[in-house]
This record gives sequence, C-alpha cells and structure tokens, in this order.
Amino acid sequence: MELQQDAFANYLCIKKHPMAEIMKSVPIVRQKMDWRTNSNGIDYGVFAIRHMETYMGQMAGWENGLAKEDASNDLQQKQLNDLRMKYIAKILLHSKNENRRKVVKSLKSSWT
Repeated sequence: MELQQDAFANYLCIKKHPMAEIMKSVPIVRQKMDWRTNSNGIDYGVFAIRHMETYMGQMAGWENGLAKEDASNDLQQKQLNDLRMKYIAKILLHSKNENRRKVVKSLKSSWT
C-alpha cells in the first residue's frame, strides 16, 4: 500500500498539487466492508469498478450490493461473474472502442 501512496504523492508533486506533501504522511486505513474476501485474489478489478459505481463519499451506510464471501452458497462469486460480464460488454460495445464494429460483426455472425 505504501508503494501506491508514494506513487500518488509523487504524481501530485509533479503536478504541483498543494496536497502533495500532506499525502505522503496520511495514514493508510483499510476499511472494513462486509463483502471483503479472504480467498479471492483475481476479482480486484471487478471490486474496484463496483466500488467506483457505488461509493458516494460516505463509509457509513455504504452498500455496494455484493453478498459476503461464503463458499457454501457462492452467491458473491455469482454476483462477481455477472458484473464481469456487464463490464466487459460495456467496454467492448462502447462507442469509443475502436474495435467496436469488429466485435458487433463477430457477435452477429455467431448468432446466425
């Protein structure tokens, strides 16, 4: 975590941001969230996007819709799989994607 903090503080220094020096010494706090995982080391990108979608500046009362990690019912993993499909579809089909036409053409040909 310190590496990311240093990199961010260095970026702020380069940009001459007034908070750059303060950022170097801000304590890092890992928030307690019900949906935190112990064994999932691959879905960090999905979690990051979901957090950006749902976080509105307040930790109190923040719900992102994900279930707790529970190997017995696998609900969280099913939710993550659904989100992964949602995000990849948005990325591939976005109007700014230079390869969008190829993707759409490929999809159309696979349906016929």
